[in-house]
Amino acid sequence: MTNPLLLLLVIAIGLFGFFVGRSRAMASGGNDRRNLHSLPNYYGSSVAMYAIVPALLLFAVWLIVQPMVINSNVSTSLGDRTFEDAGAQSLFMADVRRVADGLDTAVAAGSLSADQAINLRADTTDVRQLLADAGVALGSDVTGETLKAAQLYRGQSTTAHTFKTIAVLAIALIGAGFMMMSMNKDFRARNVVERGVMVLLIAAASIAI
Repeated sequence: MTNPLLLLLVIAIGLFGFFVGRSRAMASGGNDRRNLHSLPNYYGSSVAMYAIVPALLLFAVWLIVQPMVINSNVSTSLGDRTFEDAGAQSLFMADVRRVADGLDTAVAAGSLSADQAINLRADTTDVRQLLADAGVALGSDVTGETLKAAQLYRGQSTTAHTFKTIAVLAIALIGAGFMMMSMNKDFRARNVVERGVMVLLIAAASIAI
């Protein structure tokens, strides 16, 4: 599942929660808004907020942390490989990510199967030419070490993306479900929404500062 699709699903869960939460609150008040503590839309908004905001926060943090963790794991897997300085290591990891992205492109284009990308070897295949045929231009030949690191990078990225998808959707569903169970005519939905908006504004101001 791509990141844009994941975001759309989270928003869809929030919208669904909005209408269900609003409906549950109205039903508990006999479908008369005068019996509710807050306006009906506040009930729906509280469910949508609990579904969307924590999920998007986890999504954003995951996008920041995942590359750092994978880069560290791949660098550690190189064993005794030493670099002249941090710049040389950064250049090597940039090549690794470029080859990994190229393998993804080749698989998506049908030039390689998923198994072939995993088992590809630099000593038996001209990886640079193979990726060039798939529309991916590399500035230099791909060494066996770079290819192995790129394959490891791809594997860990795929695993991390799967866990991210599961975790983000689970947080959205749990948040929506938790608030839906609280929906009744006496629930102080307006207070929840106003506090939530205040926290978001303070967080945005803090990041800006």
